[in-house]
Amino acid sequence: SFRLDISQRLSRLSRCQGGRGERERLATLVAPGERVLVLGSGIGITACVLGARSAPAEVLGIERDEVKKEFAMANIRDNKLQRTVRSIAGDLLDMSQLGSFDRICAFLKFQPIENLQPLMGALMPGGTLHYYNHESKEEFSQEPSAVLEAFKALAASHPHLQGEVQLTWR
Repeated sequence: SFRLDISQRLSRLSRCQGGRGERERLATLVAPGERVLVLGSGIGITACVLGARSAPAEVLGIERDEVKKEFAMANIRDNKLQRTVRSIAGDLLDMSQLGSFDRICAFLKFQPIENLQPLMGALMPGGTLHYYNHESKEEFSQEPSAVLEAFKALAASHPHLQGEVQLTWR
C-alpha cells in the first residue's frame, strides 16, 4: 500500500515512472545484491517495488521535492522496507557523495542527454542505466537514431562502461 496526496499532485503513478508494468519489469531485472539508484523517485513507489520484488543490497531513491521525499519515507516504513530501501532529498544529478551503482533508474523530465554525464560516472562496470524522459512514443519514433548516437557518445566517454548502449522505448 502507498500513501499519496492527490491535492499535492503527488500521485501521477501510471506514466511518470513507466507505469506498473514497467516497475514490475524492472524488478525482474534486478539481480540479487545489486545497488540500485532511483532518480526522481517521487513518493517512492518504484524504489519500494524494487526493494520488495527483488533482492537488492540497497535501493536509494533521490527526490528533489521534500514533500514527496517525506511520502516516500512513509511508504518505505509502511511496507517495512527500511533495511533495503532509503529515500533522500537532493540534486538529481549530483552523484559525488553516492558511490557507484549496478543499476540507475533515471526519471528525469525533459533532461538533455548531455546532462547525464554524472550518471554514467556513477555506474559500475557492466551497470545498466534506465533513462525515462517523458516523451511520447511518436516523439521517440521521430529521431531514435539521434538519441541512440548521443547515448553511445556518452557511454564512450566512460571507458568502464565498455560502450554498451541499448535503447528501448517503454
